[in-house]
Amino acid sequence: MGLFNNLKAQATQLAKDAGQQALEAVAEAKANADAAKAEKKAAAEARGKKVASFEADKQKFTLYEHTIDKDGDEQPLAAVTARLEAGEELQSRVTATRVALLGAFALAAKKKSGGTKFLTVEGPEFMWGAEVDRKSIKDAQKFMVAVNNQVKKNH
Repeated sequence: MGLFNNLKAQATQLAKDAGQQALEAVAEAKANADAAKAEKKAAAEARGKKVASFEADKQKFTLYEHTIDKDGDEQPLAAVTARLEAGEELQSRVTATRVALLGAFALAAKKKSGGTKFLTVEGPEFMWGAEVDRKSIKDAQKFMVAVNNQVKKNH
């Protein structure tokens, strides 16, 4: 009987230890969730409210009061400039890439026809660009103006 009672006491102690570990794991998970929630809230406060957004060329640009985001890459608005450049101008240039790929034939190679524009958003640490089709040019212009105005408003 002594052996049975000893095993029973050990099993009871193991069950208590397992229960305590489970409670500690739950408490740690809750603390981690609370910390993540607080971090997300702080990030949202730092970026400010959403001001504008624009989607082109399978890329999504979102402007907030203090930051700008492109597909999850968020950057501060300090010294950011947005431009809408004519596709004809960009496409008529002979680029280093064209020369590298085509060699002497780069000058004779047919270029894309115009009509599109390119939205470029440039900051001290980044440069983003997207091709804007004809149907979206007005929306791109509105987004560009919103970005440039928000940068001026912040400084």
